[in-house]
Amino acid sequence: MTYKVQNPNAQDRDLFFILDPTHLLKTIRNCMYNSKRRLWCNGKDISWKHLKQLYLYDTGPESGLRMVRKLKNEHIYLTSFSKMSNFSSSKKDRKLFQVPFRKGDFQLKGLKEEWLPYLQDWEDSVSKREGYSAKAKSMMLLSHETRLGIHVTAA
Repeated sequence: MTYKVQNPNAQDRDLFFILDPTHLLKTIRNCMYNSKRRLWCNGKDISWKHLKQLYLYDTGPESGLRMVRKLKNEHIYLTSFSKMSNFSSSKKDRKLFQVPFRKGDFQLKGLKEEWLPYLQDWEDSVSKREGYSAKAKSMMLLSHETRLGIHVTAA
């Protein structure tokens, strides 16, 4: 698969195709939220219910000091509109993602060095799981399109 093409206006420079990080985060979130998916990695479920339980504990009367103070009600209880919206709502947060990626960028480095190996390990653990059809195994992973988007962006 090709992730770049020659720039027609500057023959010595390529144009690269990437997804913006906020869109990738949104698609990962929506895969987790999707009740039809049963995300699973290395013997453990990955569930939206876990995030909800963390939020309820963190905001509950017994919690005391908040551990995850940026996690808000609207992050857990999604609406049709919020499923379509990107995470970043403040101007400060959006500006981080408006800066063009450069070779050696910390975001790309994290994507390549942490996320890609994690996704590969996740895919390997699901492929080795016995007693499940290929369709059932595919529902244990992020969607194919989301994984492809991460690979394209990290390439």
